[in-house]
Amino acid sequence: MAVGQELGGFYKQSIHPEGLLYFIFPQQMPASKNRKSIGKKALSYDYTYLDSRDSVTLLMTMNTTEPFIPDSLIISENSKNPIIKRNLTILYVEAKGKHWVARTKAQMAFEEWIYLYSCKTPPQYIFTSKEKALSLIYSNNERNWKKISGKFQKIQELIKINRIRKNE
Repeated sequence: MAVGQELGGFYKQSIHPEGLLYFIFPQQMPASKNRKSIGKKALSYDYTYLDSRDSVTLLMTMNTTEPFIPDSLIISENSKNPIIKRNLTILYVEAKGKHWVARTKAQMAFEEWIYLYSCKTPPQYIFTSKEKALSLIYSNNERNWKKISGKFQKIQELIKINRIRKNE
């Protein structure tokens, strides 16, 4: 378990008719520094977990310089075997100033979410589109990964403790 991590302003826990709801406030993940990338701004992402279900909802917003409708997400550690591979649900795509904004949704099992934040190096989030022959890549900083993953591990530990207590 991560210790000494300050979680104020990082998440909200509330009572929901189906159980305890945990919402991780929006986080930012830098875009790849590839010059050809159309992803010029950081990926905004947040998580929602409801303890009566065994899945975590991942919502993501990306800003691109041209229309990009991602249909799948691959999360991998060091460009190796995928940790998670999901089709995406497109919530909306809109033109906003000089950029295009796409909001997407994916589900993952609670155990996959735990594994994701136990990685020693920051995983890459790779978005692909059948429509365009390119992908967008986002990844956290190596130097900040320990702090970021520590916060998530602490929340995950809190969830595990509350799940055990609920089942007693």
